Amino acid sequence: MTSSPLTDALRAELRAALPILERADDLLGPRLGKVRSAIATADRRRRRYRIHLVERQLLPAISPATLQRLHDTLPDFVDDLIRSSFAQHQRRFMWFGWMAWFAGKPYREALTLMRVRLTRYVDRQRFGQLDAMRRELDRLDGERRALYDASRTLRALMRLIRQALRDGIDLDPQSWQQLRTLLAQLPPLQPPAVRRTRRQDDDDGAALFSFTTSSQGGSLWRDMGQGRDPDAFQGQFDGGGASGDWDNGKEGNGDTAGPESRSGSQANRGNAANDMAAVAAAAGAVAIATDDSLGLFS
Repeated sequence: MTSSPLTDALRAELRAALPILERADDLLGPRLGKVRSAIATADRRRRRYRIHLVERQLLPAISPATLQRLHDTLPDFVDDLIRSSFAQHQRRFMWFGWMAWFAGKPYREALTLMRVRLTRYVDRQRFGQLDAMRRELDRLDGERRALYDASRTLRALMRLIRQALRDGIDLDPQSWQQLRTLLAQLPPLQPPAVRRTRRQDDDDGAALFSFTTSSQGGSLWRDMGQGRDPDAFQGQFDGGGASGDWDNGKEGNGDTAGPESRSGSQANRGNAANDMAAVAAAAGAVAIATDDSLGLFS
């Protein structure tokens, strides 16, 4: 289909729209950075809490008292495999986790493997404060994705407008409809050339953030983003970024040091599983490491 030349009236409309879109994109950038920083902070807090929960509160050592505490607190976690490992490795005089270093390598490896399993279990059950922490991470991640969708859509529109102004070619009808719909729904934004106070800038940013993360704004950004170079920013914020590392009971490596990025290859995961199996064999706890019901390899 032959493109139409850009008329003076349409050129003026595009020139008026471009600074508003640039202003919106400028306001969304810092807000996206703040949300990503908040996600990283919240995830670090969750990891620290989980480590303390598993290693200090629930499973500090292999001892009768610890087994009883686990049975009272998490009865579904204590199955025959856990009881067998406790029976094989427990030392009645070991009451504190740091004293495990004096109990020998098999003891330490069995303790580590049970902590791996317990970490996965408390994650899936959202035990203790993990539920509230997960909900906060999910909320922040929703804001991050909304800001990302908006920024990607704005930049795609700005590229189209600049190209149209440069080449003197009119936009297609769908792009015009999207542009005019967006301008009609965006909160009032003053172009950067207009002198503004810091408070006015903050008010503009807050209004745009509220619109972007609302159901109305989110739906608009998603609809506009369909068919617009979906792979252009793939991976910049998704998957193994600041968020997306918490498993929400679905994925994650389950180590007590916190989840790692899921961007590693399948071969690396297989090597890690083999290493854990070797450790288990050395510890005399092969059943715990290889039984897939534990979630260690799932």
